[in-house]
Amino acid sequence: MKKLPLIIYCFVYFLISLGDIVYSFINTGFSISMVISLIVSLILLVVCFGYFKSKAILDAGTWRRIFYILVTLYGLLLFMSLLSIGMPQSIEGVISVLMTIPVLYCLYTYSKGTQEFWGIKKK
Repeated sequence: MKKLPLIIYCFVYFLISLGDIVYSFINTGFSISMVISLIVSLILLVVCFGYFKSKAILDAGTWRRIFYILVTLYGLLLFMSLLSIGMPQSIEGVISVLMTIPVLYCLYTYSKGTQEFWGIKKK
């Protein structure tokens, strides 16, 4: 039951992400940023599924690399948002980064090589 609040948060996060993608598609049409957002959301969905079900999907090293890539991307988003303070997009960028932190925590925890479902025993 320790994971229950995180499960609920991730479920709400993915519903909001899906709604944002659909809204963007309806109002602005097809864009690269929408595709990137969809890919990131799907990656995080797969990670959360593996984390909550304690199932190994791919390997821990791959997920750790993806974690560092996503942290870098969200760090750049936060930096760019902070540079454009005063514009409405800056607030959206900061909120997006803050909302993603718990999901990135799931990715970090999932990518630890010492998790029992990776088949590596602790020393």
